[in-house]
Amino acid sequence: MSSTNLSYASILRYFAYQCSLPYISFIHEITMDGTHLYGVEVDVPSAVIHGHTQSMFFWADSHLQPALAYEAAAYDALLALHRVYGCLVFDQTVHNLHLCRSLVLRLLPVANRGTRLARLVIAASRRHDVPSATLLLCAQQLLDDLTPALPLRSAFFQH
Repeated sequence: MSSTNLSYASILRYFAYQCSLPYISFIHEITMDGTHLYGVEVDVPSAVIHGHTQSMFFWADSHLQPALAYEAAAYDALLALHRVYGCLVFDQTVHNLHLCRSLVLRLLPVANRGTRLARLVIAASRRHDVPSATLLLCAQQLLDDLTPALPLRSAFFQH
């Protein structure tokens, strides 16, 4: 298995390519007092901003390490380009993780209720309060689907 680290800087480069931005540059300047500034310069074409090409500058906090400063500036540039172009740039991996979390939060309570119901039905059948065969079979199938590695005679059912 391999992993890829995507950064705001690489997403910005890809966005610039896809939108045919005329110019994008990661810049480093040193001020008169010796402070290092890191940032991003982006030119937005005249078709998007009426009248002329506009250079947009995004600077990061001077206290950040250079790599983090470029990432912060690239993030700010992506937010600004989102406002200019009206499109949304997001990390699909993070989006998928949020979607999975949302599904789990919705499905887990249902699964727990189904499991509890199935255990009650099976426990009742062991006490000779026999429910219908179909109900017992459904309960057994639900338990088998939810907990295939657990034996039926767990601590909940031992008397």
